[in-house]
Amino acid sequence: MKDDFFIKIETWHKPDLGTSENVHDLDPNTWKSVEVVHIDIADRTQVESADYKADEDPVLFQSMTTKRGPLGPNWKKKLAADEDCPKMCAYKLVTIKFKWWGLQNKVENFIQKQEKRIFTNFHRQLFCWIDKWIDLTMEDIRRMEDETQRELEATHSLGASAYGAAKSQLLKCKCSMFWMLTLSRAALKPIQPNCAPRPAPGSRLPRLGRLGSPPLPAHAAGCCCRHAGERGTTLCRRSL
Repeated sequence: MKDDFFIKIETWHKPDLGTSENVHDLDPNTWKSVEVVHIDIADRTQVESADYKADEDPVLFQSMTTKRGPLGPNWKKKLAADEDCPKMCAYKLVTIKFKWWGLQNKVENFIQKQEKRIFTNFHRQLFCWIDKWIDLTMEDIRRMEDETQRELEATHSLGASAYGAAKSQLLKCKCSMFWMLTLSRAALKPIQPNCAPRPAPGSRLPRLGRLGSPPLPAHAAGCCCRHAGERGTTLCRRSL
């Protein structure tokens, strides 16, 4: 689909509680069309039942290292009142284009819903895994980023190879189906042996048929061919 399908995610991290407007500096007309969705990592209703895990619930979790958590229903108000506690909000701008007549809105809405699901689950995990990353240095983070990039590149190469093999196999299947269909149609095609040559323009065609049978009707075609029918073998006349 090339340029007719893309997903773009732009992220800003700001030291606030989601009070900033248009942090991506969109033009006024574009900003009017943006739907703002608030994600609360402590809101259980925003998590699908299939995704819920008790050990990844900020309402139940408390960090052994930082003593942060659990998050109550008014955690945002308490955090705003505590000036000494660090705070951050991730602003994510998701732009999706899927240009396909009849499916565009459905596919774009589906992808937006899945992106919200991913963001919700990931940030809930991020809070509950704080003891695993709170002591990481920037060198540790850069090393993990490099390892992740290498793993993604390896996965991408493997996926590309698998896609090529699957595509080749699919083409073979399509080719086999095409030949099977062609052979099947050829088997059902009426046998027309001894095709007579096409008469010269302007020449008269004889009124042929079995003895005592009426002339056969003219057909819109360009040859005289023998056909097998219930009345036996006859020579039908086709008009030029």
